[in-house]
Amino acid sequence: MTKGQKILLVFTLLVVGFYYLFSGIVEARGILAPLLVAIILALIVLPLSRKMEKNGISRGWSTFANVMLLFLISVGFTALLSFQVRSFIGDWPKIKETMKPKVEQLKTYAFEHTPLEKEDLERSNYSVMGSGNPGQKAFLFFSSTLSFMSSYLLTLIYIFFLLYYRQHFRKFILRLFPNEKKKEVDETIDKSANVTQQYLVGKLILMGL
Repeated sequence: MTKGQKILLVFTLLVVGFYYLFSGIVEARGILAPLLVAIILALIVLPLSRKMEKNGISRGWSTFANVMLLFLISVGFTALLSFQVRSFIGDWPKIKETMKPKVEQLKTYAFEHTPLEKEDLERSNYSVMGSGNPGQKAFLFFSSTLSFMSSYLLTLIYIFFLLYYRQHFRKFILRLFPNEKKKEVDETIDKSANVTQQYLVGKLILMGL
């Protein structure tokens, strides 16, 4: 095999490998997305979990308490968001009346300066508003709700196991490196975790402000 053939073979293998890698990530997004969210949230509550354990609370109870804390925060955030949505829906008639003249001006401009016809707009509105029967819409809504709840529960489960078995994950990572590198890797893990925690907490504070 010539040098050019080897380069072509390596390039082909890399392309095929990356293709299947990203295809696998896309297919597994239902599992990987909750895991990524769980890792971020676990890093946020990790200092609190350590503090509780230093005060004599067992790891199981401290982990459970932190998971419940995140659950209550998420419920409160959802309630606040629902209140804002309900407020927006209540004000929608006023918003609609305010925007109506501007929408009419935009339609008139579109009819005068583009090939768009009034019948095309009406046909488009009918296809959007009338597509699907009520049964299909209800099924799609139920499926979306069920998918969200499954991801939500899966995220909480991930957080529990990440906090409770964090030492096992650390030991597993250290086993991947030779003995002379383990101390350096262990310190790198601590520094990375601290920097990530500070960054995430800082972001949350800025978002709150």
